[in-house]
Amino acid sequence: MIRAAGPRLGDLRVRRAPWLAAGLGLLAIAILLYLGRRLNFFGDEWTFIFVRRGSGAEVFFGPHNEHWSTLPVLIYRALFATVGLHTYWPYLAVLELLHAGSALLLFAIIRRRSGPALALGAMLLFLFLGRGGENILWAFQIGFVGSVFCGLLAMLLLDEAPISAGRRIAASLALVASLMFSGMGLFFCGAIAVDLLIDRPRRSALVVLIAPAVAYLAWFLTFGVSGVASHRSPLSIAALVSLVHYVPFGLGAAIAGLAGFSSHWGEAALAVAAALLALAWYTRGRLDSRLIGALAGVVLQFAATGLVRAQFGDEQAAAPRYVYVAAAFLLPAVADVLAAVPWRGVLGWVLLAGFALAFLNGAVHLRGFARDRDAIIVLQNAELQTLMAFRGAPDMNLNQQIDPAVMPPVTPGAYFVAIDALGSPVPAVDVAGLRRLPGAAVNQAMVSAFGGALRVTPQDQAPGASCQTAMGEATAYTDISVPSGRAVTIGATDGGPVSLWLSYLSDPVGAPQGQVYLLPGRPVGVTTPDTGTAIIWRLRISLPPAGQVAICS
Repeated sequence: MIRAAGPRLGDLRVRRAPWLAAGLGLLAIAILLYLGRRLNFFGDEWTFIFVRRGSGAEVFFGPHNEHWSTLPVLIYRALFATVGLHTYWPYLAVLELLHAGSALLLFAIIRRRSGPALALGAMLLFLFLGRGGENILWAFQIGFVGSVFCGLLAMLLLDEAPISAGRRIAASLALVASLMFSGMGLFFCGAIAVDLLIDRPRRSALVVLIAPAVAYLAWFLTFGVSGVASHRSPLSIAALVSLVHYVPFGLGAAIAGLAGFSSHWGEAALAVAAALLALAWYTRGRLDSRLIGALAGVVLQFAATGLVRAQFGDEQAAAPRYVYVAAAFLLPAVADVLAAVPWRGVLGWVLLAGFALAFLNGAVHLRGFARDRDAIIVLQNAELQTLMAFRGAPDMNLNQQIDPAVMPPVTPGAYFVAIDALGSPVPAVDVAGLRRLPGAAVNQAMVSAFGGALRVTPQDQAPGASCQTAMGEATAYTDISVPSGRAVTIGATDGGPVSLWLSYLSDPVGAPQGQVYLLPGRPVGVTTPDTGTAIIWRLRISLPPAGQVAICS
């Protein structure tokens, strides 16, 4: 398949390389769809489901986390209208098509500059970039991946002089589309601007940036300005100072991520990359404008991101969504540097072994990302099924967040409205079926939806009914079973603080759902939430440090 046409990596030739690249892209789509077969709507996707189904300019043009997201909104709206929420794979398929398309564009760019062998290697690394897994296996990331696809298309169209009028128009439209997918398009505009400014024969093509600049400025002044400080002001002194460490950390993490290594290897990766770049500059006497443009794009990426996100810590720069975008800039730069490296002898075998290690490492981490996300989705699905099992319950709080850690936008009310319109993303189960689901997830949904309805009321006297007693000196708490909507009375001989935890199908966790200070001889009544179905709640009662507590049904 591969034959030597010279002593350098850039001189290696691959027969039918474009066909091979196309086959790899199709194979990758199939593999990635298989990896994502258990995935479901997650995180920010719920915001699109709840908020972006309406009408009005804000729905289509309003910013999402500072990003212009018109094209992702339109794609999701089209999928809502065709497949609803019944299945996730069409959403994931759109992402994989954009991802594979970006990989093919990288192949085309690198093949033209550095030869087909390096182009195929870079494409493989990008297709299975484990440290960028969030952008590969979460359909919502069509925003970032779409920006990468359109930005790389513009780069390819402007790659060599002369640049025809048709290619200029197409590149300009591609950059507008890149901006309409997400703010990542800004970095491709910056990379192209630096490239064209340096390269005199192509400098006249700078006019392609006029339409993207005008379009983005118009959007920003009309809609985008409202989202600028959603995290913090990018114009503060603290924001500027934070870039001193945020940008190098992000660059190092992205370079290490190309080989599947974590950000802990970032400093070493950045040092090695800087040394190789300096060596290439020294041996060639100059650096290609396209290489400088790509490096400018990735530096701009982490600088702009740091201005609004660095307060979350440097480690945030190593997030997979940023490593993925950086890889689109870095892989052509790496290929450019490696193109002049001799391929024969020991060095060639070392480079081949290094590529194999990087590819396998990335693939392993991608599989790990899919496995970890699958585990989260199992819990999320169980929480959603729990809500449906108790839909219409008298004491369900329709406006309460169900799981702030896993799906912050989801409340029962918003979820019910969405599935009534678009269908359910999970199969229905009855109350008995909940016992087959993860108990912790069922409990999370139940306590979130019903915990606020646990009622504590003063009582004149304890009822004449069966009671159980506990000594605060002997144990810290006691658990009792209470039917839905029923009450118990708690009294204490010495009094003291008492906390109440509610749970269902698992042990109580987190903060208590109720707190009361018992006075001697002044019992209180505790009524469990009414779920509309005969279930048994577990009520955990912390005991005062001294005296005897009586719990009466």
